[in-house]
Amino acid sequence: SFGACCLPVPGDRIMAYVSADKGLVVHRLSCANTKEFRKHPDRCVDMAWASITEGTFPVALKALVHNVPGVLASISMSFAEAGANIERITMTESNPETANMLFNVSVDNRDHMARVLRRLRRNSKVIRVIRL
Repeated sequence: SFGACCLPVPGDRIMAYVSADKGLVVHRLSCANTKEFRKHPDRCVDMAWASITEGTFPVALKALVHNVPGVLASISMSFAEAGANIERITMTESNPETANMLFNVSVDNRDHMARVLRRLRRNSKVIRVIRL
């Protein structure tokens, strides 16, 4: 399975941790949890993606946006233009000027994710967007 904490996608550098109840759980090497996993090297497995990996993978993104009418429609269009499907949207904080939005989206791989991020960064209503 894939770690819900870091949501790896094909192209990310990965490792797996042998969990007693979940079996092999794949994490990004940059995941905050890997430092703790490395304390148990007997449960760590070096991994790499298969050369051909098909399917869609969940990615969590956080965007700071201008809090204006139509912002959600504009951002949704950016996702659609990049060919990404929005699975979930949450607004965590807002004030009259800005809002923080969390998006769970489906992407094919790391390159696709990069295209999504570029498209969002070109949107005039987006101030900043990061992968979580």
